[in-house]
Amino acid sequence: MVIFLIKNPWFQLIVLGWACIGIGGYALTAFGIAFLMRVHGLSLAEIGVQYGIGVGVAGVIGLLVTAQLADRLSARDPRWTLWIVALMIALILPFAAGGFVLGNRTAVLVCMTLTNIVAIAYGAPVVAAIQRLAPIDARATASAIFLFCVSLFGGLGPLIAGMLSDAMRPQYGALALGRALLIVVPVAYGFAALFYALATR
Repeated sequence: MVIFLIKNPWFQLIVLGWACIGIGGYALTAFGIAFLMRVHGLSLAEIGVQYGIGVGVAGVIGLLVTAQLADRLSARDPRWTLWIVALMIALILPFAAGGFVLGNRTAVLVCMTLTNIVAIAYGAPVVAAIQRLAPIDARATASAIFLFCVSLFGGLGPLIAGMLSDAMRPQYGALALGRALLIVVPVAYGFAALFYALATR
C-alpha cells in the first residue's frame, strides 16, 4: 500500500506542495523575528505584541475561512479542496515578497503577518485531500508520509536561507537576511501553489 501511494502522481504532487510550504514556512519562522530586529529595529517586546498576536489572530481566521470554503466548495467538486489552497497561496504571494522589500515598518508587519497564514491555513484542506485520495486502510500511512516529508524538507528552509544570507552579507550587510528570505519564502510558496494546481487534475 505504501508503494501504491508513493507511485501515485497526484499524491506525489501534493507531497511536493506540502514540502515546499514547509521550506518557506520553516525559513520564515526561523528568521522572521531576526529580520524584524536587524532591519526594522523592533524589540522582542514589540515583535511579540505587533507581530506575534497578529500572526495568531490572522492564522486562526485564515484557517477557519479556508477550511469553511474548502468544505462548501468541495461538496460540489472535490478538486476545490486543493484549488482553495493554490488560490490562497497565489493571493498571499505579493505580501510574501513585499514583507522583505518594503521600507515602512507597518506595511512590513502586515505583509509578514499575512504570509504566515499560508503555513497555518493550508493544513486542513490538504489533509482532507490526501484522506480522500488514499484508500481507507492507508490513510494513517499517507498522513505519516506527509508529516515525514514536511519535517525532512522543511528543515532545508532555514539552512538555505542562512547560507544565502551569509553569502550576500558582504554585498547587502544587515539587509542580507531579508534578501535571502525574499528568495526562499515566495519561491517555495510559488512552487507549492503550482504543485497543488497541477494536483487538481
